[in-house]
Amino acid sequence: MTHQVYASQFIDKLSQVYDRREAQNIFFLILEHLKKWTRIKFELNKELEVKDEEYSLFDEYLSELLKGKPVQQLIGSTYFYGLKFLVDKHTLIPRPETEELVDLIINRAPLKEEINILDIGTGSGCIIISLAKNLSGEFTALDVSSNALNVAKENARSNDADVYFIEADILNLKMDFPKYDVIVSNPPYIPESDKSVMNDNVVNFEPHLALFVEDNDPLIFYRHILEFATSHLSEEGRIYFEIHEDYKSELEVILKYYTYKSLFHKDLQGKYRILELVN
Repeated sequence: MTHQVYASQFIDKLSQVYDRREAQNIFFLILEHLKKWTRIKFELNKELEVKDEEYSLFDEYLSELLKGKPVQQLIGSTYFYGLKFLVDKHTLIPRPETEELVDLIINRAPLKEEINILDIGTGSGCIIISLAKNLSGEFTALDVSSNALNVAKENARSNDADVYFIEADILNLKMDFPKYDVIVSNPPYIPESDKSVMNDNVVNFEPHLALFVEDNDPLIFYRHILEFATSHLSEEGRIYFEIHEDYKSELEVILKYYTYKSLFHKDLQGKYRILELVN
């Protein structure tokens, strides 16, 4: 069997779960991970014969992919805002809209030499580490999960980012915090009832702690962070949230009780996914 024939068979099977273009991209991610081959090297060697046993590990990966396991968890890493991040079952896989959030923060950063930024619910650390690599100041990340923080700390080390990590629950804080120029959060915001209509690869393999909230109080994290910000956001400081597109109107109601100037931003798909608040 040639490399090209095996690749075609792999992609055909994976196309049962993903569209063909995504299946092709996943194959080449695994190829690079397992054989250190780029697409160019594959093209140069695609007609070479390959022993069946050489691809036994690829078959194991394919089996996991067909069960819905995300390729990022299989290879243990992904890229976000130009940086490589470790990911595992304890951390969310970074999404493109979160890159848009990071880009907005960088482009609207306060005009001062050193800014103080807090990331609440940091997960893999992709937000705060990306900010630390592109801005100057002090960077702090908070998460309730010690397992997620272990991943985030390793990501900070591997990306040479100076970030201070805190294990704490924003819903039940028991320590003092300073004021911050920027508070950012991509908190859990998916109602439990939405599980039935979500893809299995998300529901079965990504951390529910970082995804889901009770149906009767889906905005609990936003309310707590807004209350925290009343005494921990600097003058002219900003708050940034990633939001559920369906809760824009509910958030607008909550914001009536605060004096922030609010700006809702659409993502590249035309959906309201980012909320920016200016003190």
